Amino acid sequence: MAQGMEWHLVEQPTIVCLEAMGYCFVPPEDHADLRDGDNQVLFRPHVVAAIKRINGVSEADAQAAYADLVSVSSNEAWLSILRGNFSRPIQGEATRRTLRVIDFRTLTNNVLTVTHQFRVKAEVTRIPDVVIHLNGIPVVVIECKSPRDYREFRAWRGYPETEGDPEWPDAKILLSLTRSLTSCWLEPMRRRHSTRTACSTS
Repeated sequence: MAQGMEWHLVEQPTIVCLEAMGYCFVPPEDHADLRDGDNQVLFRPHVVAAIKRINGVSEADAQAAYADLVSVSSNEAWLSILRGNFSRPIQGEATRRTLRVIDFRTLTNNVLTVTHQFRVKAEVTRIPDVVIHLNGIPVVVIECKSPRDYREFRAWRGYPETEGDPEWPDAKILLSLTRSLTSCWLEPMRRRHSTRTACSTS
């Protein structure tokens, strides 16, 4: 865990704020137990539990659905899945059934978690500062930069050098959801989720 200015001024306060809002904290040391490998971003137990809880299917069917989901790499395909366009065969049923990974009817039936230093191994390995998962699926990445590192951040994002005060906050939030999903569903979900007294994936 980084213990420099970035951690104390931005990353830690971001996590503390999200916890106060009802998000469940997942420490980095738990990543290995929740993922199938450093190149995977889904939290398997959370995804499987959500599919069972929301759709009322068996453990075997939920695990099979997870196997389908873990192979999806297209952002467009994921957005469609998050909106409810995902179906597969279910044991004992003659036709494919639509399986939801987010419960938009009962918002408290979802689990929001926050973690940090989320290492994703790839051709170019990335370690996002803060990541928010919804039912085990990463939906928000927050890149935290201290005021000292602001110019470095702009260079990393490809922005030109400017004089004067920064134009944006230190924590940059990159959403992989549409504006309608974020404003209409995720925020109300967060408000209702904050009434939970305990974090559970079961």
